[in-house]
Amino acid sequence: MILLSFDTEKRIVNVDLAGTQPRELPGRLASFVMVASDCGVEGIICEGIGAHEDPYSKAVSSMIRCNPLFIGGIRHTEEAPRVSGDFGYRLVSRNEDLLCLGDISNDNMYSIFLSPGMEAAAGASVFAYMITNVLGFSSFMSFEVRFSVFELLSNIIKHGEAGQSGQWIMVILERAGDKLSVAIVDKGTGSDPADDEQSGPGAPSEAGIFRGLGLAMTNRLTNLLRYEREQGTNRTYFEKSMVPGGGEDRNDRGVRMSKFRVNETDGRGTGVKRLILEGDLDSAGALALEESMRRLLNTAAQTVEVDFERVSFVSSAGVGILLGMVSSLRGDGKEVVFLQVSSKIVSVFRLLNLEEYFGLAGAGRTAPVSG
Repeated sequence: MILLSFDTEKRIVNVDLAGTQPRELPGRLASFVMVASDCGVEGIICEGIGAHEDPYSKAVSSMIRCNPLFIGGIRHTEEAPRVSGDFGYRLVSRNEDLLCLGDISNDNMYSIFLSPGMEAAAGASVFAYMITNVLGFSSFMSFEVRFSVFELLSNIIKHGEAGQSGQWIMVILERAGDKLSVAIVDKGTGSDPADDEQSGPGAPSEAGIFRGLGLAMTNRLTNLLRYEREQGTNRTYFEKSMVPGGGEDRNDRGVRMSKFRVNETDGRGTGVKRLILEGDLDSAGALALEESMRRLLNTAAQTVEVDFERVSFVSSAGVGILLGMVSSLRGDGKEVVFLQVSSKIVSVFRLLNLEEYFGLAGAGRTAPVSG
């Protein structure tokens, strides 16, 4: 995925899906919808969706049709037209206090320039939030990056006297493999965020919040936090890594909460297969569910029941696989029935406007999904 543009006045964002692996598309887009909604985005335009015949592209198309957040036509193309820019950069967004650029030669790199003010810092952290997610990291990790960027910028603006220099602050985000690196460069007097006096609890600020608690949390959330000053320039750098198993687990240290299992049994009645899901339907669970889906496409069963009674968590990757599964089974002429879906999981589907698509709207904890 590539962040093509974000109109901060109209709150409309344009993303390019070309180049994303088909099986990852629904989950990646579901995750971005969650992040965009959290950022107050009012419209999403998608380009570069693959061939409509692909089951995952069909699932994405279904998501786009279901969610009013998506605007504009659906472009079923292998590659969206790229917006060229001067000096090797693509203009993503620009206003009086904030400028965001994408590197044309490196789709995994973005630069944000902001004036030294708290409102601009908040806006830059929102961009960091969306960019991290667009680069393929989970919504959880993306929010942690948003938090860390805002705290570090706040530290620079409040205690580093960056405003007195008259210089803008630069934030560079780049993905390399499973690692995200974030560099913040400014011309202020300098302040080490890893210093004990900065990153530990201090006296209450005017807002009544203990200064330093945010930096202490930033130290915990980052894999590496480093500060350097050279020739009047400050460089604050931190890294975060995707957790094992795909990075969509709900805990922040990558320890899997529960092993996901899929038990296949015969359901009630002739021609009915039941999938009993157990554990967290995260990135690893999505792979197991996808294997079951492939087997079901080759069975004579005309109805597939999916039992969620023992599922306590569904990530965006899980939602993506569920979309692909329903789309594929429907295309094969089969009916899908979701059973015993908890209100917590229904709320995830509702956030993505998929409650009706999955047949759960007004149907309680047991609902059919028909074609």
